[in-house]
Amino acid sequence: MDGSFLFVTMNSTSTDFQTEHNKFINPSEFTTKIYMNFIKPTMKVDGPFLLYQTAIPNLDIDYICDAAYTSTGGMCLLKIRKIKHNETSKLHLLKISFQNSGSVSSVNKFINPMGINDTDNIMFNYLYYGGYLVRIFNKIENSDNSIVQGIMLDSDGNYNGTWNFPQNLILSPGNPLTTYRSGLMILGYNENEYTWKLLLADMPKFIPDDCGYNNPNIKTTYPSINSNIPLSTTNINITYHLPVSASTNYISIYQYNEDTPILRQSISGDSPLLSYSPDNTTINIEVLESTFNQPNSIYYVVVDYNAVEDKSNQPLDGIEKNQWKFNTINSQDTYSEDAVGQLSLTIEGTEYYENLLPYEQEIFLSQLRIDLAKSIPVNNSRLNDIKCCIYDKSQQFPRIVLSLPIKSTRNQNERNVDRIIKDLNILINEKEITSISLFNTTNLLEASFGFRRTRNFLDDLDSFKYHLIGIVIGILMLGLPYICARKRNPKGKNFAIFKFPLIIVDFVLGITFILNNGKNVSQLFIPSFMMSMTIILREIKRNRRFYVWFRNKTDMATLFTILASIDLEVLNILSSQIGGAMLFSAPISEKMQMYIFWGSFIGFFIKGIPRFIIQVGSL
Repeated sequence: MDGSFLFVTMNSTSTDFQTEHNKFINPSEFTTKIYMNFIKPTMKVDGPFLLYQTAIPNLDIDYICDAAYTSTGGMCLLKIRKIKHNETSKLHLLKISFQNSGSVSSVNKFINPMGINDTDNIMFNYLYYGGYLVRIFNKIENSDNSIVQGIMLDSDGNYNGTWNFPQNLILSPGNPLTTYRSGLMILGYNENEYTWKLLLADMPKFIPDDCGYNNPNIKTTYPSINSNIPLSTTNINITYHLPVSASTNYISIYQYNEDTPILRQSISGDSPLLSYSPDNTTINIEVLESTFNQPNSIYYVVVDYNAVEDKSNQPLDGIEKNQWKFNTINSQDTYSEDAVGQLSLTIEGTEYYENLLPYEQEIFLSQLRIDLAKSIPVNNSRLNDIKCCIYDKSQQFPRIVLSLPIKSTRNQNERNVDRIIKDLNILINEKEITSISLFNTTNLLEASFGFRRTRNFLDDLDSFKYHLIGIVIGILMLGLPYICARKRNPKGKNFAIFKFPLIIVDFVLGITFILNNGKNVSQLFIPSFMMSMTIILREIKRNRRFYVWFRNKTDMATLFTILASIDLEVLNILSSQIGGAMLFSAPISEKMQMYIFWGSFIGFFIKGIPRFIIQVGSL
């Protein structure tokens, strides 16, 4: 009971057959007292607590006590006979229910259904699913054997038929009888001096169907027994027949393994991961995403005794292993490349590691790799040797940071590298409720650090590979016109071919900026537009040759004037002589080139820096 042992003692006065029948009973002089004591797991003894007392003299009292499986607390069944000289006495049955606090909650008298008398030798067994088995032993004359009958009583002591073994069995003394939570009853007896025989029978159930949980208090669960759930399920629940609350013990989730079950998560009664339905009959349990992380695998949940209690603070039975079990669905991961991650030792772990000899440090790192593989779980071959050491000096007390390479796999039924990194980070972050805290090595890992992917050039390259491919294609597309233009006019500023797309991009970004922020900062673009218009008009007025070119190429000149409002440097393309084309052979004077340079320089401070500040501030 709640991890405690119960022992019962009885004190009674000696039986006096000479007591006068008409003598009055003094109710203050008790002839029999029965006490109960509880031995706690800490070896502390609570008690004695008074269970029963009577002032009636000349009573023969026997008792059996057990946990009350179908309710809370415990119960004792008292067999009481009035001892009379040379007279047959009637058997009285008294059921006393009590709580684990030592208080008696109810006393009920049972009817003697079969009229068992004083000459009968009887034994009672309280059954897990309620009710009692009564065995009546009638000794055979001139023999040590007895004829045994079995009677079933319901939880209120009413007759409910006979047991499922043959009636009037002839048994020798000391034949064992065992009952199991599954509802099976086994009786062993020796057929002769050389052989034994076992009889098996099902016990009746005096409670509603327990749906396979072997716990009469549980109504249903999610997931249900033998159901299938998706990977990374993050909630399970238990619904009881009565209002409950979490107590001091644990609810634990295991992954089935033929050798040793793998603990995935363990939740105590005071955990914030527990919540309740409005009527307090359902306990909702929040599950870590890393808990159900293996596809096509069997998991089961163990609920400890006293993990849950009723509203009177009486502990309830739990669920044993392999009862509430279910499966994860088959799921396939996409391929992900090898990666390297980092994990940190705690301050105590750092001190411990530094005090080890070199060969002991190697053993520690090797065992840490094995224990991490068990915790994830993943095959050892997927984790490479752990590398040491880098110190995290951002902390007040520098801690050792270790590197763990993780290998990829082409097997789609195994967890890919990205999943392993995510699961390992959760396991370490929540190490107090995961298997990370069970091993001497992994328990020295810093929870707040978790497991962090180490980024390198190749990782960044992989992240931007499509961008890089686009840039390479763009360079190739621009490279061909550049080569052709260079062959036609080697002296031309043909490199402007590469500059023009950048100006177009800058123009598009500028237009986007105007659409988003132009109403608020319209004054930023007025100077650029005024400078581009001023430079073009001045050159038309003072350079006759540019005036002729501008008149013949009006469309192109207009386009570049608009583009120049974003970037004045675009005007230099007009005189670049790309490929010797007349379109890009505008006769720009040296003064105009000087104005373009200084205009771009001044525009950088007037427009460029404020624009950058506004865009950064809007992130």
